[in-house]
Amino acid sequence: MESYGGDLLPSCYDDWIFPERERLSQAYIRALEQLVEILETSQDYDTAIKKSQQLLRHDHLHEVTYRRLMRLFAMNGETARALRTYHTCVDALEKELGLDPSVATRDLYEQLLDRDIEVPAPSRVAEKGTALVGRDEAWGALQTAWQDVDRLPHFILIKGEAGIGKTHLAEEFLRWARRQGITGVKTRSYPAEGELAYTPVTALLRSETISSKFGSLENTTLTEIARLLPELRVDWPDLPDPEQVSESWQRQRMFEACARSVLQGEQMLVAFIDDLQWCDRETLAWLRFMMDFDSKTKLMFIGTLRTEEITTDSPLTLLFSDLQRSGMITEVELDRLDQGATSSLAANLSGFHLDNLMGERLFQETEGNPLFVVEAIRSGFLKEGVSASGSTRLPPKVQAVIETRLSALSSGTRELANIAAVVGREFGFNLLFRAVEKSEESVVQ
Repeated sequence: MESYGGDLLPSCYDDWIFPERERLSQAYIRALEQLVEILETSQDYDTAIKKSQQLLRHDHLHEVTYRRLMRLFAMNGETARALRTYHTCVDALEKELGLDPSVATRDLYEQLLDRDIEVPAPSRVAEKGTALVGRDEAWGALQTAWQDVDRLPHFILIKGEAGIGKTHLAEEFLRWARRQGITGVKTRSYPAEGELAYTPVTALLRSETISSKFGSLENTTLTEIARLLPELRVDWPDLPDPEQVSESWQRQRMFEACARSVLQGEQMLVAFIDDLQWCDRETLAWLRFMMDFDSKTKLMFIGTLRTEEITTDSPLTLLFSDLQRSGMITEVELDRLDQGATSSLAANLSGFHLDNLMGERLFQETEGNPLFVVEAIRSGFLKEGVSASGSTRLPPKVQAVIETRLSALSSGTRELANIAAVVGREFGFNLLFRAVEKSEESVVQ
């Protein structure tokens, strides 16, 4: 980190330099954030404070770091400096962006005033690592896609198996976007019996970033939005009742109202939809509408997708094919980490260097799945004298992921998987066929 001397070639304004300059800047920020987390975990508050201040000198609008610095001062017994840091944050946001601090920052300030902040007990593993280990290519694809967004919106599809790091990558890009002054919003889909129509759209409209702009919308637009947000009638009791949606043109009018609500006043917007595999058809139709909506906003959607839960008849397949034909989608597929990246992730989380033997053992146990790596470390993999290979208990999150994948199988396939699990991690067809009382055809299927 000490070798980073500032922006790369600051006097150069050629197009090729911007992505590389930004990549190095973000790598520097992530390294400092990770270092501060490690220092805080080890209760080296003095050094953590210095590194947080170093990070704010690099990006003086990084509100998350202001909160961390406030907390560090409080835990170091310097409440006055913690309160002063809050006022510095308020001044910076007001002068540069014309914004007030977030609710989280104000709540922390109130806790400091009431002397109601607790010093957390030190933990061995950071709650959430910030480094994107082994994801340089994927990160570069996101950066390139954003640079290429011009008049037409673009859709980034981040796909891979459960626990591979899709959400973390998207959230990291969202944090990067917000630091650049780009509006970033997040919503998600949920698994449910039957489809809950417009669930991600409704959550998006209810977010503070979007709902705070409702006052500037016309009543006709608010009337359409009230179909999804009936609570609007509390603040606007004179809104007329919307007509029942029975014709396609009426649905288009609602789609347009939702689009205007989301894009109102935004020059640049990144919208993240997590868990697309559970997305309802109505929301997918609205997304497709948004991709062709005539707007001056520089717009990017990011969606995450569990590939193992998609079938050939899924409406998502049609959506992606359509966007592919229009050149409006970039697919980023995340693979499992190799052994070196697995060891690096474990070291980032724990603050300890793994020797070759321990790194190889961790890789064998987790097979490079980032979620499995994180949960293995949290469950005590690095404790002296304890190895994951000698444990029969799976961490709860890992077990949940495996159970979810198994639950999607047919009863016959689950029975076969149970027998295969007894055989071991690797097995051949002949051995499995001899172990079950089924026909060869059914086993092949």
